[in-house]
Amino acid sequence: MIPRIILLFLLTSLSHGHAQETKVGTLNFAYASATPRAAYLWIAKEQRLFEKHGINVNLVSVRGSATTMQTLIGGDVDLIYVTGAAAVTAAARGAPVVIIATSGNNDYKILTQPAIGSLQQLKGKIIGISNPAGSDYFALRRMLPKLGLVPGKDVSFLTTGIQSSIEKVLLVLEGRIHATLGSADTVALYEMRGQKLTVLADAVENGVYVTSGDIAARRQFLKENPAKVKAFLKAMIEAMWIAKKNPSSFSAVLRKYLKLEDPKLVAIMHKNNALDYPSKPYPSEEAIKQAIEDINSANPELKSFDKEFTDVTLLKEIEKEGFFMAIQR
Repeated sequence: MIPRIILLFLLTSLSHGHAQETKVGTLNFAYASATPRAAYLWIAKEQRLFEKHGINVNLVSVRGSATTMQTLIGGDVDLIYVTGAAAVTAAARGAPVVIIATSGNNDYKILTQPAIGSLQQLKGKIIGISNPAGSDYFALRRMLPKLGLVPGKDVSFLTTGIQSSIEKVLLVLEGRIHATLGSADTVALYEMRGQKLTVLADAVENGVYVTSGDIAARRQFLKENPAKVKAFLKAMIEAMWIAKKNPSSFSAVLRKYLKLEDPKLVAIMHKNNALDYPSKPYPSEEAIKQAIEDINSANPELKSFDKEFTDVTLLKEIEKEGFFMAIQR
């Protein structure tokens, strides 16, 4: 017979171990862009980091930021990966959504054919955008005046309905538009194909900040399910750190989910994306501030300066618990 004190110790130990592995349920997550910036989601899935932190996560790919936002507002999913501009626009229009984390700034660049070698040569030309409510449109509205070009006067915009910068660059090469916004990844991909592009300007270098992968939630879900969201954030933070420090994990998910095999291209994407993940994924105050200003200038009736667009309560809890430091040891 096991002595009573030993039995009590065993039961206490088992109970403590179970508490550490307590499952907090299932969470549905949607993302609009299957890009290298989203690699941490796939790392978390492949390495079972969600399960490690007690949450089952269903990752759902949805085409387009607007559709992704509607799935969140309608309650079909619990969290989404979306541009900061899209989340701010929805919240400014009254949607009960809030940004809780980010994967970093978008490295937007104005890209053209090699025949256009200067900003002055863009005068009278057409720049392709995804749509008039897209982050690329607002980034250009902010960038161009800094570069000496007046939108609507010196250059005009053409709505393409295309989200992917890689696909929009095809329109540039076909001569249907003269320029568009893309990323360093876009430039690298086309150079690997033997197609040179001209980079006329960089958004960040000109003080224009646009987040490409913010995490947004409905306020009510966040209030009612803090344990689920906190578990997701911990898995996200750990996956980002793994992506930074373990290029092989990053390349493995790019091969599986994006069908990218070229090691040189993958290495460039690791530098442009994984190494750019924030060590602490707090929403970018500057990017959100600029998004608010852009939306207010286009829709002054919204008065969105009066609204709150972020909630970092859970990230602050995670930091206070020492999780950031523990992961980075």
